[in-house]
Amino acid sequence: MLPKVANHLLHHTARAVAAAQNQTGHTIRNVLQLQSSSGTSSSNSGRSSYGAGSGGPKYSSGRTYTGYSGAGRAVTQAESITSNDATYGGEDELEETSSEIPKAPSLAQKKGIFLHAPVRGKETLTVLKKVQSTIRSQHAFAARAGGDDTLVDLFPPSSLPPPSNVLAIDEKSFEENAPSLVSSTPPKSAEKDAAEQEVFKVINDAEATGDRSRVLEAVEGLRSQSRLLSAAGYNAALRAVSSVRQPGEDLRVILGLYNDMLHRSILPNFRTYINLITAFTDRDVEVQGVIRVIELRIKKRSAFGRADSSANAVDQKRLAALRAESNFRSAMTLFQSACAVPANAPSMEIYAALLRSCALHANVDAAVRVFAHLERRSDVLPSPQIFDYLISAYSNVGDLHGAKEVFEEFKESCRSNRISSFKPSGIPKVDKTLATKARMSRINVWNRMIKAYILGGQHTLAIGLLEQMLDTKAGDALKVADIPPPSASTFGQIIRGFCDVGEVDTALSWFDRLLEQDVPPRSPWEASVTPARPDRAMYVKLIDSLAVLGRIDDMNRVFSQFLERAPQDSLQVTEYERRTVSQANYYLRPQANAESDEDYTPATSDIAAETAADDHRLVQVPADYDATVIGQTIDQCLFPPNNANAHQAYDRFNNARQKGQYPHTGVMARLIGYLGREGEVMKIRDVYQAAQTLLATMEYDKEGQSAGWFQIEDSMIIGLAHAGDVDAAHVHRVRIMDHGGMPTADAYGALIHHVKDTTDDASNAMALWQEAQAGAVRPNIYLYNTIISKLAKARRADDALALFHEMKHNQGLAPSSVTYGALIAACCRVGDASSAERLFDEMSQQSNFKPRIPPYNTMMQLYTHTKPDRARVLHYYEALLNANVKPTAHTYKLLLDAYGTIEPIDNQAAEAVFERVTSGSRPLVQGTHWASLINSWGCAQKNLERALAIFDSIASHPSTRRSGTVLPDAVIFEALINVLVTHRRTDIIPQYMQRLESHGVHMTAYIANLLIKGYAAVGDIERSREIFESLADPPEGVAAPHNHAPHDNEAAAAPVPTNALVYREPSTWEAMVRAELGNANRDEAIALLQRLQARKFPPAVYNRISGIMLDDSVSPWATPSASP
Repeated sequence: MLPKVANHLLHHTARAVAAAQNQTGHTIRNVLQLQSSSGTSSSNSGRSSYGAGSGGPKYSSGRTYTGYSGAGRAVTQAESITSNDATYGGEDELEETSSEIPKAPSLAQKKGIFLHAPVRGKETLTVLKKVQSTIRSQHAFAARAGGDDTLVDLFPPSSLPPPSNVLAIDEKSFEENAPSLVSSTPPKSAEKDAAEQEVFKVINDAEATGDRSRVLEAVEGLRSQSRLLSAAGYNAALRAVSSVRQPGEDLRVILGLYNDMLHRSILPNFRTYINLITAFTDRDVEVQGVIRVIELRIKKRSAFGRADSSANAVDQKRLAALRAESNFRSAMTLFQSACAVPANAPSMEIYAALLRSCALHANVDAAVRVFAHLERRSDVLPSPQIFDYLISAYSNVGDLHGAKEVFEEFKESCRSNRISSFKPSGIPKVDKTLATKARMSRINVWNRMIKAYILGGQHTLAIGLLEQMLDTKAGDALKVADIPPPSASTFGQIIRGFCDVGEVDTALSWFDRLLEQDVPPRSPWEASVTPARPDRAMYVKLIDSLAVLGRIDDMNRVFSQFLERAPQDSLQVTEYERRTVSQANYYLRPQANAESDEDYTPATSDIAAETAADDHRLVQVPADYDATVIGQTIDQCLFPPNNANAHQAYDRFNNARQKGQYPHTGVMARLIGYLGREGEVMKIRDVYQAAQTLLATMEYDKEGQSAGWFQIEDSMIIGLAHAGDVDAAHVHRVRIMDHGGMPTADAYGALIHHVKDTTDDASNAMALWQEAQAGAVRPNIYLYNTIISKLAKARRADDALALFHEMKHNQGLAPSSVTYGALIAACCRVGDASSAERLFDEMSQQSNFKPRIPPYNTMMQLYTHTKPDRARVLHYYEALLNANVKPTAHTYKLLLDAYGTIEPIDNQAAEAVFERVTSGSRPLVQGTHWASLINSWGCAQKNLERALAIFDSIASHPSTRRSGTVLPDAVIFEALINVLVTHRRTDIIPQYMQRLESHGVHMTAYIANLLIKGYAAVGDIERSREIFESLADPPEGVAAPHNHAPHDNEAAAAPVPTNALVYREPSTWEAMVRAELGNANRDEAIALLQRLQARKFPPAVYNRISGIMLDDSVSPWATPSASP
């Protein structure tokens, strides 16, 4: 009997090797004998990442993590993640892209994160000896180039807000909510609010029923609340939705809640992050499992000579979509934020879930950081799961030494009783499940190390561990320090490990020996020193491995044994195994092909079977209703477009659907578009799913089905783009093109309109325009307006005018006021006043002219800043009033600049304008108005004392309190610093920078630009360099965040934490180059240009800055009249 021989013959590794070379018979030693002959080969010719020889060298394919070591402290420090260049129009330009403007999503800002915790005493776990040097050499959670294993502070495009707008962290909210993770009781402040109490009750009652539809209905009720709720209400909803989430279901509903939370400017707290981390890690496990299945499927097709199968293309797309979810990176970023405050204490389950994902992604760096945070806590001890996943992470990168050190530390922790989640003995019967799980969690650690040894080519050491488990004297009353007995999963890991390293013969030997055992298969959870026969997982693993290797005879033998043993061993043979065996025999045995039916092959059945789970089930829709009538009731809510009520239209649609009644696809497509403009992503996807149900019933009308499919897909591009989920919109764009079609002009217009926050929006927009042109998409006025607007903002006036003439003469389209507004802005940006005036007059004479604020403000700004002429400013202001257009806050700001900076200065008129914006119960006053006054007195009139007095009066001014605006803001501080630089008063700049911080104002790159200029002007170039180097570069191709104030028609952004990173703008590089040249440091300026070029800015940006170097006589500072 297997364990008997093992117990009597092999107690140590050396004896195991000797016995393996000399023994024969039906014992475990025969298996060892077979594998030892191949084990040496494996050590030298196995997977290259493990190297040769005993133990193998450390994995070193470009990674820079520090290996695991038993001694030393874990010290972790996570890297912080956390006015303007004048533009023409600013807020006005946003209006110029379409007559229907979608709501801009509310964005929460990131906060600088640092991990700080008290040092524990002598009994602390000393696991990560080299973590400190690891962190120093490679900052935690910094963005790095790479694949899935990189850690960045980004959320996945299709599921969360854009990268730089994700986390809003408030330390008070952390401290107030840190103690409990599962309590459904709202905070005390919420208890006083009857409405929120009712929300809690509805959500908790729905969750208690486990009824998914009831939970979703309750959550939708929460989101429909017009009043502001607390984070606690959203946390309860997140928990409830998670509790009814189906296996394999995406996180759309959960992330919709989170996005809604941010949209309402409700700051997430510790519980929020924990809920999201749990969701992301659970989803990550599901996604990685599906990825492995698909990859195996592709590998089998390749082995069968079907690499060019059409099903492969489908699977590759599915793989790309799954890998794009980036759940792991999102979870790690949230973990960093959740742990930013030392008082926050994640549960052991959170640590384990994160480490599980670290192992799946073979990311040792992340695993080290997670464990480091756990190790620094004095209130908890790690569970066996922690060590299990750590070993797996090291093993998956080929670091056998690191895995071994983790395992040794685990054993030492067990001996010294420094491990949690294990009840040693005397457990009551009611806790038997807990005891079983505790025992199994420790067995899993041993299993993991056995497999690690096999993957690392150290087969003898793997068998040595198994021998220790077989020799254990521990029974059911397993003590903490005892060596656990093996379970069925132990032998399963051995077979799986040998298959994974390509030693299928050794795996077969183990399998055959297990077949001879008298005990039927056990549950993987059941531990025993008596081995049992193979379970289903072992059969499946061997069948797959043998099929991929083309070992048809061996595969057929194993499958025959599977069929023979299945009844007596209570095993289930599924279609999966039958299909694998069928395909392998068909494609790899020539004689099998000779008599096959050409119209029905395994390939045909394979595609159908593999994609069946993704197909929409056909439903029977009642035919006793008029779809046109249903559509009319919905369309009544969508017309006229300027008074559309998308929410009411959705309610009518939903009511009809519940009766099994659907409108035509065209109506559903319109509804999706309007819901997109309201930012209702969840409802968009709901209508989309309903459309698929309707399309599935149209098999009798293939032409109508195809047309309807295109309508819905195209509307998804429009709706998702307007809702802000641009990446998801591109998924539908690609889907249409993959099926031989092209999106409509409206779809391309929506995509171009939402190209933003990149370093070269115009080029990215032009790429879409050119794709549409190449696909013969006929442009409409909306598409022209959006592309012309993008070109205008990039100062590409010639290109914008060329498209304008093409639109009029080649396409026969009449330009709208929006078109003219974009062109006028383009001309103003390049200082072409005559063209701007001509276009303005032409616009005013059009029969379809509709006066709008942007063109008037643009012309006023041209004559205020670029070509100062107060008379022309007032001319366009009067024209604005005569056209019955209401001035905006920006209009008044331009008037203040015109009176306060253009000679002769008219302080009386400027004061009258300022009185207008500060009067009334809800004054229009903004930071830009105060900044204009400060600039006028301090720079134009050279009155420093008056400028400082104005600044000091802002916080207490009556209009500040009435407006509800937090002042002074960054724009005001920028104006003040500019005044100090102008007066060369760098000696008092530090005190105002301290006030900036004390007011909770985040410094911008534009303030930094002025500081660089100011210190360089007084000869302190080192201070300028220090300021420049203290700033960060945004990710390549992404515009720098947090530097621009919101415009008239934008919602105020959430405050940016003062310690958040400040990102360089292109103008920052220009300021530093000028500073070096101004101090006669030409070589340093050239070095800066080289760094700038490496950043891969658009050529126009680089050429503008490098142009400073063309003439040695050029002034290092831009003249006041230079284009901003």
